[in-house]
Amino acid sequence: MSRRAPDAAGAAAPKRPRIPYVPKVTQSALLRTLLRLKENNLLHTDASDRQLRRQIAASSDIDKIDTPYGQLMQAMDVGNAQFVDVVHPAASLFHLATVSAAFAGVMMACADAAGNDPLRLIIYADGLTPGNVFRPNSGRKLLAIANFPDYMLWRSACWPIFAVIRVSIISLVAAGTSGVMRRVLRYFIPAFARGVMITHGGRTVQVNVEFNGFLADLVEHKEISHCKGTSGARCCIDCPNVLRTGTRSEGDIGLECRDRSEFAQVDDALIWDIVDRLAGSITWHHL
Repeated sequence: MSRRAPDAAGAAAPKRPRIPYVPKVTQSALLRTLLRLKENNLLHTDASDRQLRRQIAASSDIDKIDTPYGQLMQAMDVGNAQFVDVVHPAASLFHLATVSAAFAGVMMACADAAGNDPLRLIIYADGLTPGNVFRPNSGRKLLAIANFPDYMLWRSACWPIFAVIRVSIISLVAAGTSGVMRRVLRYFIPAFARGVMITHGGRTVQVNVEFNGFLADLVEHKEISHCKGTSGARCCIDCPNVLRTGTRSEGDIGLECRDRSEFAQVDDALIWDIVDRLAGSITWHHL
């Protein structure tokens, strides 16, 4: 890239002034306005369309937005000394409800409908490859409230983005996606410990949120749970008595079973028993 040529006095030419941040206006709307003014000779500038886009992108100060729950953009430790930028979930809901009366109304309606029960948080994980939507790639983490109305749940654009993590970073973390998700859950618990204060229509309510599960495709569920998935003998992480292949013990069932009452459900006691048995069976020889 060529350097800026010095002027006649030998000093470097002054840099083009930075476009100031315009609150409550999206970058795309601001860019369209400037381009339309330029097309009609109402904006006199030597900047190209690409340079205008870069200046508008550089003017965003979203990383400086502060809320009662901390800064909107934060760095999260995902393990192995790897840090990624994330959108603080409680700060995100508070900020959206502050700048959008419509969103605040939706949150208020959800809280009223739930009564004393907390709103149910869903974490959606999927792959994202810039420039190639057909190439699988782990990385995108979205979140939504299951209490949202259907017209919001049906549109992924209404699901706030929590983080976009490169696969190269996930591969450096022990247990990969599963290890990252463990850190994500530990990040969310204190984030929603105080609830989220929402003000709308002259009322202020505290909205409490609790984790309600993951939403992902078959491959991503396998990565999140760090298991073999459908290729394993025990092919269901929720039903420990479902056996795909091998010798069945008393109480085991196969995939051909259609009686839902025969499917046993995993509980905390069983999970801790599995952890204890695994810990007792691992030796230095296995490592």
